[in-house]
Amino acid sequence: MQIDTADRGFSFISDGPLDMRMNRKDGLNAAEVVNNFAVEELTRIFLEYGEDPQSRRLAKSVVAFRETKQISTTFELTEALLGAKWANGNRPRGYPFKNHPATRVFQALRIFVNRELEVLEDSLPSAMKLLRPGVGRLGVITFHSLEDRIVKKAFRESAKAIGGVKDLTRKPIVPTKEECASNPRSRSAKLRAVERLLEDEEPTGRRNKYKKDR
Repeated sequence: MQIDTADRGFSFISDGPLDMRMNRKDGLNAAEVVNNFAVEELTRIFLEYGEDPQSRRLAKSVVAFRETKQISTTFELTEALLGAKWANGNRPRGYPFKNHPATRVFQALRIFVNRELEVLEDSLPSAMKLLRPGVGRLGVITFHSLEDRIVKKAFRESAKAIGGVKDLTRKPIVPTKEECASNPRSRSAKLRAVERLLEDEEPTGRRNKYKKDR
């Protein structure tokens, strides 16, 4: 998996070139972003795509670090964000949160570089239109709240555009404790699914909340 490949630059656990692009031929890489964007723009990216409450402080740290040295690797970015003691991807003893402090910034940069949210927003309506009325179903797994909000919105808006949509998951399906133990990456996963209804069919019951406006 490319996420686990050090030379793709997705993770602060292993040192490698700071790239983060799914397609290396497409657009800016993460190093170009952190070395050239102003504090205000980095703050916006860290806050909007990483939902990090320390976004401005971290953006200032990045800009201050790059004045002395270009940020070229994942460990250098982690050091720029949080200091040398964090640069090996480890979490100090006593740190109160589950995730490493650089997690949200790396997430934000990956989402921004690959336009992940825009791609998701663009693709969901098209996928919904391809569903066969009466039988077609669509399931979407998200891994953070930004994606989950987009999916819920897309399901609502698609119901208005293509007709009634039956909500198959009133609440998102989440992994069990056993699955999280065997596959830690699944811990934040949420599955939502819908079924496209026939033209004149109405969703029924509390679970089936997406329907075409009359």
